[in-house]
Amino acid sequence: IFKIAWVIMMLGTICDYSISDNFSLGFLSVKLQLSSIVVLLYLGVFFAIVPFGETLQIFKSKFDKFNLVLLGMMLVLAYISGYLSILQKQALVHTTSRYFLYFLFLIATLAFTKYIEGSAKFIVTSFIYVNLLVVLSSLADFLIPEFNKLLAESFGHMGLRDSIMKIGGVIYLRPSGFVSDT
Repeated sequence: IFKIAWVIMMLGTICDYSISDNFSLGFLSVKLQLSSIVVLLYLGVFFAIVPFGETLQIFKSKFDKFNLVLLGMMLVLAYISGYLSILQKQALVHTTSRYFLYFLFLIATLAFTKYIEGSAKFIVTSFIYVNLLVVLSSLADFLIPEFNKLLAESFGHMGLRDSIMKIGGVIYLRPSGFVSDT
């Protein structure tokens, strides 16, 4: 179950798609992203599999504890920055809420690696294969205009004319493949 949830989370994060730009939760309107949904699914699997006491095991490692405290402090600073921002609602809701979601994802993944034997090896192996997918999709984005058109129409990517950069008079394409941000 962990492996299935991990693969769905990886593919959903890489092939990010905006499901709704204005999803209303009554008092709150949010941009509904596929990446957020798959991370919530992953967290649901985590809470169903890993006992709470096992989750606390990640705080026994000095390395994990230091990194979680450091990232937690950075998350607090992101909220302070978002609160002081001119676009306060957008910064707090759209940006820092995703940071918090991925912070919970990190905690869950660390707990999975402590609880499920061999999960760390599976995670590293999956990163290699998923990055291969990203490289191949970037090459296809660069070499096959129809693929770029598909990405622009279905995944909200920039078209060919918008995904270029100019350096010293030379124009370079910036293919992104399935990853939405070049």
